[in-house]
Amino acid sequence: MALQEWQQITIMLSIIGFLGAAGIYMVSVILKSDRLKKIYKREILEGVVNIFAALLLMVLLYHFDIHVFRPFSMEILHSVSPHVYSQVVAKYSRIYPPTNPPIGVIATYLVDATASCPTGVLSTLVISNTIVSFSAGFSTRAKGVYVPISYKPGFLLAVLNNALSLTMFMIMVILLYIKILAFSTFIAPTFIYLGFMLRAFTPTRGAGGYMVAVGLAFYYVLPLSYIYVLGTLWSNETCTLSSLSGITGFVNATSNVSALANLFEVYFSHRLFNIFTELSTYTANLITDQCLIPLIALAITFTFTNVTSTIFGDRLSEIGRGLIKFI
Repeated sequence: MALQEWQQITIMLSIIGFLGAAGIYMVSVILKSDRLKKIYKREILEGVVNIFAALLLMVLLYHFDIHVFRPFSMEILHSVSPHVYSQVVAKYSRIYPPTNPPIGVIATYLVDATASCPTGVLSTLVISNTIVSFSAGFSTRAKGVYVPISYKPGFLLAVLNNALSLTMFMIMVILLYIKILAFSTFIAPTFIYLGFMLRAFTPTRGAGGYMVAVGLAFYYVLPLSYIYVLGTLWSNETCTLSSLSGITGFVNATSNVSALANLFEVYFSHRLFNIFTELSTYTANLITDQCLIPLIALAITFTFTNVTSTIFGDRLSEIGRGLIKFI
């Protein structure tokens, strides 16, 4: 595998940092300074570790990404949505031959595939909520009763309002998560390269270790954890809300307000239980798919960042104390 330009620059700066530490160590030997010798003997080891870590991660993770992570992600995508899988293969086969697209792109398509549930039922919920609100204040005649009966389905209206509000909120969450995945796909690799560049030099080693950890976490761990958790927990149920689908026909069935209210009452008197059952199932699946699964993926990502930042030499607290003393 030929190293790309950013990778070559990263390795070159790592070597420069190592040579700088070795040069200062030689000067300390000449000056017979035991303190400098002790410090820069450790810096030489840090430089060697940084060079090998950069090479190992770039080569090893590249092969894992191409031969393990991306095929695994495409299999999950195929099991979740064969239609979206076919679109991805057709679109990216010319861009990434003979490999699959980056895992962040695959995760984005998975988010889009699961988003078809709330976006698909949004219009039904809006129309249903409107008609329930519109019809709730009318007095109608029930079958076999010769006095007007006021029909005010307050509980049903509250349930529909909650479902509609939750759906609109989850659509905004989906858009936000797509933005986060775009960052992880296109910006996070830069953090990895810049992190190894900064790790090559003593004053910026702590910040460099943290940037490497953040880059690895967002480029690999975030999309992979989302894909795996989605493949494990996704409800994979259709969101048609069939008990509400008949409401939309009322608008075209009649233009008379009283007749509309009467149709509404007769329709819902036989379907209230089904409506409540479908809305509760839809709400539970929506919270799991669009809230719980992304939160689990983000929790795994931040945990990975916290652990690996220490491994890569994150000493941000020391940098902060040094800056305070300098100021």
